[in-house]
Amino acid sequence: MKEVLEVLKESTIASKTGKDQWSRFWGVYKRVAEEHDNEFLERYTSDMNIVLIFSGIFSAVGTSFIVAMESDFSPDPSDTTNALLKQLVQIGLGNLAEAGSVPVDPASGWSPTASTLWVQTIAYGSLSMSLLAAFGAVLGNAVARVLQVQQIWPWLAGAAREAQARAVRRHRDMVF
Repeated sequence: MKEVLEVLKESTIASKTGKDQWSRFWGVYKRVAEEHDNEFLERYTSDMNIVLIFSGIFSAVGTSFIVAMESDFSPDPSDTTNALLKQLVQIGLGNLAEAGSVPVDPASGWSPTASTLWVQTIAYGSLSMSLLAAFGAVLGNAVARVLQVQQIWPWLAGAAREAQARAVRRHRDMVF
């Protein structure tokens, strides 16, 4: 029991100074709120860092798949070479009618398949969402840094404290 009393006496939460009960209450409230806010910011800052790392890795992998699938959006150049060689062979054999007077262009009738379009659409959509998540994590980290360093905008911290004080006063007036 004596150990518990010693711990309570040395506690940073319980305030020994203050004119009255309300000033001690506000001192304790401020310290507890700051501890809670610091824990909250630390936890969510680390969560945002994890999201940032994951979205960066996912973006790199997704981009490599998109680059690998990019060849599906252009005709195969060997088809054009084969068609022109076939035409040259026909001309060499003397079949001018079958060879035609205009060079063959097999790429003119080519278009990507529907499945290729769907896969590319999904890949670009997932890349966009990954980059959006990374942007959100960077923005969240920036906001967390601003909230942790309240000297940058002291009016922000003061406005938040005033709003908390008004809420507690309203609650006190309703209860007492």
